[in-house]
Amino acid sequence: MKKVVLIALALGLSLPAMASEKVIDMYKSENCGCCSLWGKAMEKDGFEVRTHIMNDQALSALKEKHAIPAGLRSCHTAVAGNLIIEGHVPATTIHKAMQSGSGIYGLATPVCQQEVLEWRWEPEKRLTMLSHSHRMEVKKSSSESNSQRNG
Repeated sequence: MKKVVLIALALGLSLPAMASEKVIDMYKSENCGCCSLWGKAMEKDGFEVRTHIMNDQALSALKEKHAIPAGLRSCHTAVAGNLIIEGHVPATTIHKAMQSGSGIYGLATPVCQQEVLEWRWEPEKRLTMLSHSHRMEVKKSSSESNSQRNG
């Protein structure tokens, strides 16, 4: 009986942590409409999305706070746990990056919402990962890096 109580207690204590991992805080410009579609796509994939509308100056300051390189900035910034998400990154990629030990600090993509929703793009070729090893280090996906080296 003690084992059951301990397991139940352990599971109960981990539920708030697991629930917070499914929350995305999306910070978007008051002038952008496509981000709402991305938020709805994240909700369909099981995330709770909390939208924060900001003026451009406040949004820029938020991007500075999270050390998002200027060349990777997009229309919205989202935070899911310790992961920074810039632009319309697919939910499957976010789930993978949120896994313990992934070493990923952030994800960024310049792809427009329509391409993401219709899956007409290849995330491994157009996705940038920011590594935990150095906050400003930008790591291109392996296929993109290979094409740059071989090109």
